[in-house]
Amino acid sequence: MRIYLIDDEEIILNGELELLRECCPEDEIEVFQTEEKFLQRVIERPCDVAFMDINLAGTDGIHVGKRLKEIVPNVNIIFLTAYDNYYREAMGLRVSGYLLKPLSKADVLSELDNLRYAVSREIKKRIQVTCFGNFDVKKMDGTPVRFERSKSKEAFAYLIHLNGSSCTIRELAAVLFEDEPFDRKNQMYIQKIVSSLMKNLREIGAERVIEKGFNSLAVNPALIECDYYQFLEEDSERRFSRPDIYMEQYSWALY
Repeated sequence: MRIYLIDDEEIILNGELELLRECCPEDEIEVFQTEEKFLQRVIERPCDVAFMDINLAGTDGIHVGKRLKEIVPNVNIIFLTAYDNYYREAMGLRVSGYLLKPLSKADVLSELDNLRYAVSREIKKRIQVTCFGNFDVKKMDGTPVRFERSKSKEAFAYLIHLNGSSCTIRELAAVLFEDEPFDRKNQMYIQKIVSSLMKNLREIGAERVIEKGFNSLAVNPALIECDYYQFLEEDSERRFSRPDIYMEQYSWALY
């Protein structure tokens, strides 16, 4: 299931994103702060569910919801607001739900369990990842994945290492560039690395293995077949029997 979240307040957006990740660990989630970027993404890749703040800077969620419905008529819209005075107008759009802030996990799960339009939630692994020995990535048919930049592959390795935890762009730069300052040059370079990574994954239909937040990235472990994740699930006796070095080509993985 593909879920989009739009809210123009960064702090609130980040909190809502974490809650959605907790509620939907196996689903694809993207976040937006502006109507323009949100609707452009919907045109490129329609979503199944849209959590939308009603009070957006320069516009309002009702207006954006109407435009969203024109693009994806059967989308499940769930409005978010700190006030209840928009309820009647929101229901006129035949939305799926209406939640008052602050959100609770129980309320979000309830809305997702009772969507107006049914959504398939079949989960399929997208890629195979090897972490013991040299880090390597393959498609599910065993074909090697080509990374245009070696740093893009290393960035992906670090996200795999975090096992679903979020990583800021600054943190990723600190790992890839070690002691170099996070100056304008490196900020631009890390953006190119991330863009290249997403392009390479998109080419093999595996873009959704990475969830993009506001200035942060995380992998979705449920979509990845990985020897490291299998290792973490093994009992302690089998863990100690594994002889291979973990991601031996990366110095940061040896600590």
